[in-house]
Amino acid sequence: MPQTVLAETLLGDSRRLRIVEPNAGDADAICGLIREAFSNRPQIDPPPPALSETPETVAAALAGGFGVLALVDGEPAGVVMVSIDGPLAGISRVSVRPGFQRRGIASALVEMVLEQLTTRGVTAVELVARRCV
Repeated sequence: MPQTVLAETLLGDSRRLRIVEPNAGDADAICGLIREAFSNRPQIDPPPPALSETPETVAAALAGGFGVLALVDGEPAGVVMVSIDGPLAGISRVSVRPGFQRRGIASALVEMVLEQLTTRGVTAVELVARRCV
């Protein structure tokens, strides 16, 4: 199944940023992206659950909600996962590969998620995150 393109723009370095709605066929790439992004953060105890993601858990999350995937010149660069329960949505796994950080990709992904949630009738959004001290 092809990906639905949600937005497209150029980054400051002239590379093309395309934001797409991924499908189950993207679960392997998304899993690797999440694990790479979270393993590059400072270590905490216990480790974040994101490091335990598998292609199966990602595919299940996509089936129960949706995600947005950032591609930079076709390469997976960032992802945000979304769960929906009636009028409430949860945003989780905000992940950007280390080599693509500080380019506004996470902000673009979250903005696209909020636009998508508006069209789906969601009235409240919760960011699922863990406090690191």
